[in-house]
Amino acid sequence: MLPQCRKHALTAAERYGIWGGMSETERARLGRRHTQRLAR
Repeated sequence: MLPQCRKHALTAAERYGIWGGMSETERARLGRRHTQRLAR
């Protein structure tokens, strides 16, 4: 269930709370890395 929860949080850009075992800060950091890779 954890992977599905995390995937939802990253896909839906959930801004608040703990989702998939990741904090708001962790999700934001991971999202920035993903965006940077796409820009290359």
